[in-house]
Amino acid sequence: MPFGISSAPEIFQRNMDSFFGDLEGVVCDEDDICIFSKTTEEHMVRLKSVLQRARECGLKFNAKKCEFLKEEISYLGHILTKDGIKVDPAKVSALKKMPNPTNKKELQRFLGMVTYSSKYIQDMSQRTAPLRELLEKDSEWLWLERHEKAVNDLKTALTDSPTLKFFDVKKEVSIKCDASKDGLGAVLLQEGQPVAYCSRSMTEAEQRYAQIEKETLAIVYSLERFHQYVYGRKTHVFTDHKPIVAIFKKPFEKCPPRIQRFLLRLQPYSIEINYKKGTEQVLADALSRATENNDSEVTEIPEREMKAFVDSVVKELKAKPQKIEEIKEKQANDPALCKLRALIHAWPDSSRKVPKDVRSYWTVREDVTECNGVLLKGNQIIIPESMKQEMLSIVHQGHLGVELSQNRAKSAIFWPGMLRQIEELVNTCPVCQRFRNSQQKEPLHKHECPDKPWEKVAADLFHFRGNDYLLVCDYFSKYFEANKLEITTRSTTVLDPISRNIKGADPTTGQVSTTNTAVPIKTTHYDYKIWS
Repeated sequence: MPFGISSAPEIFQRNMDSFFGDLEGVVCDEDDICIFSKTTEEHMVRLKSVLQRARECGLKFNAKKCEFLKEEISYLGHILTKDGIKVDPAKVSALKKMPNPTNKKELQRFLGMVTYSSKYIQDMSQRTAPLRELLEKDSEWLWLERHEKAVNDLKTALTDSPTLKFFDVKKEVSIKCDASKDGLGAVLLQEGQPVAYCSRSMTEAEQRYAQIEKETLAIVYSLERFHQYVYGRKTHVFTDHKPIVAIFKKPFEKCPPRIQRFLLRLQPYSIEINYKKGTEQVLADALSRATENNDSEVTEIPEREMKAFVDSVVKELKAKPQKIEEIKEKQANDPALCKLRALIHAWPDSSRKVPKDVRSYWTVREDVTECNGVLLKGNQIIIPESMKQEMLSIVHQGHLGVELSQNRAKSAIFWPGMLRQIEELVNTCPVCQRFRNSQQKEPLHKHECPDKPWEKVAADLFHFRGNDYLLVCDYFSKYFEANKLEITTRSTTVLDPISRNIKGADPTTGQVSTTNTAVPIKTTHYDYKIWS
């Protein structure tokens, strides 16, 4: 093949893969062939197979460039050892010899070299934060002592970087993730040892998320970043935000709009969410507070896509757009809801630290979010104080009863104590009291539990799709039978299915011996249209 062809590297790699790709314990990166094994005997067998294959394919190796029986090698910019992976000292040496940047372009080049080895550094973003300030669009280049210190700190961190454990497909995988006020961080673990680190800073829009949304975003980011490790296998995810565990058990439609979007992104993964205290999440916590700015494009959910999804969910709320805008405006002018809006980004650790006028939201704090400027509790709009009476009047239109009025309200709106106020409204409504149904529900009566099967039975008649049926249920075992009745005017038609299962029953009267109890049959006509 002549020199200078743009596709030459790809063609060469394809040929190398066809030569050695089927050999166990052999990987090729262009002309770098790496043979790995667990024992010397196994290594010699694999080495022999590579040499035989090279002879068959007409390949020759330069003996001066070959290394045999090494316990530590430099490969693809990393040091591979029997204990794990380390950063290549040659790269660190080149980085340490680099002069300090004198402009933004040189700083970008320096950070690019550091980023290549970022998976070895736990607090990458914290160390690079002073330097990233110089890269902002409108910032003036002014090299100060703190920038000098940040560069030296990065060089030292790479020199003292840890050894990462090799990933083992046969062992369990766990991820510890965390979200701080402006960053996400995670560490992939096997047997408690780190395999890889990742972190990134959040966009301005993401920084305005509620804390539970940030924590869920951290889970999404970590799983998508470690996709090649966790896809298709059970993964244990640890978080220091306890409400996350509960929200993953909620019905999808009960979750806030953004959480719904995140849950959809997690559908391809088999995960088990576990709670672990923040004091036990040291690595993930440090990474979230020390994030890499360069990773944001990897798994960041496009804000336009997220906004479109949230808009679609908000439009499904049972309120006209004009009414939503009115509520939004009055929420912004409500002093208590202004405090609530500030709290959703970082709730205190105790209800006693919450202002009194919003303390009633403490029990539902993890469901309170903000979408497009509207405060929501799940998929319910939070109603400001100035609109509560108006909403109560709307809910009670038609003079529905307590339960129906509460159900109507729960489908769209929320404020603390709403259900109690609706009940008081209905109970004090003159019209409702005047025309209230006088028939009250009969209270349920306790009965003695039987000691053996068929000692006590219950029976009832019902009508379904043009036929009459008798349902017989044993109180002891809860076993039941449904029998189709051809003729319902004769008592024996009803008693036969009962006496068939009860020893000692009189087929003509349905009465049983003293060891059994007969339960009177309540004849009721039911038409279960919902089943048809």
